[in-house]
Amino acid sequence: MEAKFFKCRISEQVALRLIEKPIPLMCCGEWMIEPENNDPRFDAKKHLPVVTRLDDCRLRIEVGEAPHPMLPEHHIDFIYVATEHGGRFVYLTDKPSTEICCGDDRPIAVYAYCNLHGMWKTDL
Repeated sequence: MEAKFFKCRISEQVALRLIEKPIPLMCCGEWMIEPENNDPRFDAKKHLPVVTRLDDCRLRIEVGEAPHPMLPEHHIDFIYVATEHGGRFVYLTDKPSTEICCGDDRPIAVYAYCNLHGMWKTDL
């Protein structure tokens, strides 16, 4: 399932569209925008999800080749693993990495959202 995220320009809230409909998403009285993945203006080495398959079920996901900062003013809010039949969210607090089990649902992409530099995607 292809993940489509949208962001409010005012509140900076991020939404995931679960069902594709021709109706724009709104927040704060304005249309939400679809953020660009992997914005070339910023350093991919600090933002792209690095995925290691640990076994048939588990993935280890680290954001950036070098760990991304996790400061109040600059951090990774969440990681989303898109799978063939849905997906899994992991909200981050203290480190830019996680382990996640997808069960029998094959992962197809991993997204990481930086509060300053937007959405980053690694296709699997």
